[in-house]
Amino acid sequence: MSKIRLGLSRYTVWLNEDRRLTYLVIVALAIRLASAPFFMHCYDVTTYYSVAHATLVKHENIYEPQIFESTGKFCYPPAWLYVLCALYGLFLLSPFAHEGEIVSHVTPHPFWMNHWLILTFKIPLILADLAVSLFLYAVILSETEDHHKALIAFVLWALNPY
Repeated sequence: MSKIRLGLSRYTVWLNEDRRLTYLVIVALAIRLASAPFFMHCYDVTTYYSVAHATLVKHENIYEPQIFESTGKFCYPPAWLYVLCALYGLFLLSPFAHEGEIVSHVTPHPFWMNHWLILTFKIPLILADLAVSLFLYAVILSETEDHHKALIAFVLWALNPY
């Protein structure tokens, strides 16, 4: 573990020493942000929207099974609910929010949804994936001391779209 900690503390040094990693971080982030509105499970973002709307607007307890009859109760921890509510509020403040056009949680195919809403809810997931990619880079680099293998691990994780 000390090797991993040592590698993580040198993260800024890696970005300066290995320009390929810097470029890959930028490219991976750009690709993930550009493709995010088009890759999703058909219920994820719809559920995120419905839960945040039910919590903030309707003041409902989303952990009660009768709230979401089609999917049962909300099965994510409260921390994710707080994140969803914050993102929902952020989305409503954006000029792209057209709440009347947003699909409800009972619609089976929400692919016509607002792409900005999808992107808003996916930003923390994209950033978490980028953090995991950098962690993989750190682990592979600290174990093998091979930048090429570490970059391959980074690319394989970072460019896997969701």
